Amino acid sequence: MRMALMIARRLLAMMPTLLIASVVVFTLIHLVPGDIAVTVAGQDATDEQLTAIRHELGLDQSLVAQYVTWFGEAVRGDLGSSLLTGESVGPSIARTLPVTLSIVLVALIFAFGIGLTAGIIAAYKANGTVDRVVTGLASLGVAMPNFWIALILVSVFALGMGVLPATGGVSIFSDPGQGLLHAILPGFAMGVVGAAEVARQTRSAMIVSLASDAIRTHRAKGLRERSIMIRALKNAAVPLITIGGLVLNSFLGATVVIEAVFGVSGLGGLILRSTLQKDYPVIQAVVLTMAVLVILANLLVDIAYRVVDPRIK
Repeated sequence: MRMALMIARRLLAMMPTLLIASVVVFTLIHLVPGDIAVTVAGQDATDEQLTAIRHELGLDQSLVAQYVTWFGEAVRGDLGSSLLTGESVGPSIARTLPVTLSIVLVALIFAFGIGLTAGIIAAYKANGTVDRVVTGLASLGVAMPNFWIALILVSVFALGMGVLPATGGVSIFSDPGQGLLHAILPGFAMGVVGAAEVARQTRSAMIVSLASDAIRTHRAKGLRERSIMIRALKNAAVPLITIGGLVLNSFLGATVVIEAVFGVSGLGGLILRSTLQKDYPVIQAVVLTMAVLVILANLLVDIAYRVVDPRIK
């Protein structure tokens, strides 16, 4: 019951955040140089044609009136239509979002599978050779740009060895086999940087946890090392959940670059194409969708806090 109330409160608290995000998205996009009417009609359009298009799209109204109209329609589920293709934005997002989520899911599995394991081992062997190797690799992983890692992976595993596809994307929710094959390389390219950060934070949190009085007491009582490590990991869970939320949010932003490198038709690829073509309705809808995803990710982090430590309010 308390959990349900907490989720309900968080969902209500999302509304002002979403409203502010919509204002920022709408305002920034309309501050970008360029005339939307010219984008639609082309450079050779006459003044009469441009005036007619501005009236048709509501661009001759004040910015506030345009925002109220756009946000009101978005709340009712109408995210507008592409200026160039006329296709409704909603189906485009529904088609591309699962592809992006597939890549993010694979990246999270890589990041936490590798990062947690490496961080725990480094903390257990603190100040030893293994710890130094893990710390060095983690520092190197954080410093490497993910697009560069993506290019290396394409060169080696797709173009060189031919074991994985170099381009394209398929949702693992519709076709798990093909979806996984297409998500491995982009997911790993994002996951390497995430794994490095998770390893660093896991090592730090575990070292603090292993040095606590509670763990020392367990050791004095002769508890087995495996049980001690599990208890230490549980004590270090809260900071790891925090870094997990940050890594997830960074993955959502990184999809724009990663999907461009791999030619994936996901949410990141959609916003990149729309930006290059100045297709403002699509840009607004995709950015707003990403803002909702980030807010929902933060909600999941809050729920995880309560599950791990019910004392947190």
